[in-house]
Parts: sequence; C-alpha cells; structure tokens
Amino acid sequence: MTEGIAIRGTDGQWTISYPEQHRANAVAKNDATRGRFKDVVRILRNLRTEMSEKKLLTVDVSSFFIECLIYNVEEGFFAGEPSAHYARVRRILQRIMAQMVDIGVGNALKEVNGINLLFGSQAWTIFTAYSFAERALKYLDEV
Repeated sequence: MTEGIAIRGTDGQWTISYPEQHRANAVAKNDATRGRFKDVVRILRNLRTEMSEKKLLTVDVSSFFIECLIYNVEEGFFAGEPSAHYARVRRILQRIMAQMVDIGVGNALKEVNGINLLFGSQAWTIFTAYSFAERALKYLDEV
C-alpha cells in the first residue's frame, strides 16, 4: 500500500500528496536525463516568473505544475550538448504542446509521484498547460 499525506486546502478540499514517491521519481528522471530534468525545471520556473512580472502570462501556473509537465516529457527530448539549454527548452515546450493537443495523452499524464493524474483533481487544465507552453515558446523567440 502506498502512503500519502492528506492536505486540506483553504477551499476545504482534500488533496493527497505523495512526497516520497515524488522525490524518488524526480531523482530517477534527473538521473535518466543526465541532470537535465532539474535544469529545465529551473529554467522554466525562472521564465515563468519573468513572464509573470512582465504580465505576459494569462494563465496561472505553479512551480509544481511546471515540474509535472516537464516530468511527463520523454527522456529523448532532453538530449543534446549539456550547454544547449535554449534548443532543449524549446524542444520540451513543443513536446508539451503536442501532448496537450492529443487529449488521450494529456488526460493520461500523471504528477511526478506517478500516482495522481495531472488533470482532473487540480485547478489546472490541458488548456492551461498548452497556453503556458505556447506563450513561453513565443517569449523565447522574442528575447
């Protein structure tokens, strides 16, 4: 049996979190991508902050949500030279958009813990994910 932690939100709703599984899966993904998973998470979190400060985002995306989206991108998209951050981030954002267009794929994605579905129990939607990736890609092309 998998044990989780129940967290009650300010809206009264309960969320079950699985921090041990989250950590183990994130470490495994980072190892499988030769450390690039955490790099991309960090880059996109910083990009999200920068875009928010410039009022370029119309959707609210949490750090947790960004990490989950990136976690669901296959390891092959993280390939390339270690210093090729720009090309890697673009590939990953494009892959996220492709996953969101295929509703069957999007609805099957899970949180980093590998247990909870990414969409359905949280406030974010496939549209939120697609919009974030699309705007981030556009922003990267402009800077």
